[in-house]
Amino acid sequence: MSSKPRKKKKHNIKKRINNSSAAIVKQHNLAVIYSYNDRQLSSIINIKHGHKVTPTELLIQTITDVPYTWTIFIAGLCEEADGKRYMKSEEIQANERYRQYELADYLSDRHSDLLKSCNHKHLVNAMWLACPYKYSFTDEQVFKIFEANNGWDKLVV
Repeated sequence: MSSKPRKKKKHNIKKRINNSSAAIVKQHNLAVIYSYNDRQLSSIINIKHGHKVTPTELLIQTITDVPYTWTIFIAGLCEEADGKRYMKSEEIQANERYRQYELADYLSDRHSDLLKSCNHKHLVNAMWLACPYKYSFTDEQVFKIFEANNGWDKLVV
């Protein structure tokens, strides 16, 4: 009884890297946070705890070099004269795959429109939080993450 030899799947290194990278970021609950006041590179955080993750070369490559379908939370952080903090925000689910460094261009217009709707006397900072997989943010969770990452510490110049 002779059987036909099984066809082997072609080795696709790009697909394998994308799949393993997606598994790493999801397994470690990674997200990227960016504050316009810091004017520095983005930080990698653990989305569950809100704490910054010490970046390794592998994590940096995993986040920056691979395109993902991002869930992004953009916000204008505000503070009233009496010290009450609040934010105006919007959650965006990207329809296409983007690399991390492409997010700023993708978000530019939407974030500008959101910031224009904020009371400029109260506006303290603008931040975004991006998760490289589908994720549903809660306002309370994001508020705590922004607070833990000095969102209200500096005034917008």
